[in-house]
Amino acid sequence: MQSTERGPQSLARHEAAFTLGQLGYRSAVPALVQSMQADASTIVRHESAVALSSIGGYGIIPELEKAIGDRDEDVSNSALIASDYLTYLKKKGQASAGTVKPRIRL
Repeated sequence: MQSTERGPQSLARHEAAFTLGQLGYRSAVPALVQSMQADASTIVRHESAVALSSIGGYGIIPELEKAIGDRDEDVSNSALIASDYLTYLKKKGQASAGTVKPRIRL
């Protein structure tokens, strides 16, 4: 069952994912993966994918690739862009995915 929950709780979870990504908290990666995969709110799943592109590292690419199949187009597109971004950094030999911030906001 698809949910597009947009209440205060989903907004708080969205803002938490955004903040974790902006601050670069690598310890939050497991929680962000979980929320990207299973949160009822599409905005939370989307923002979790975006945050993972900033702090997830190359090992997170397979999880992002799984999320490309998300039932919501915005989440799927965010996961695709995040995966492509990290793959690009890996090919360019970037030392760590978290050392370069995306110039565009997903």
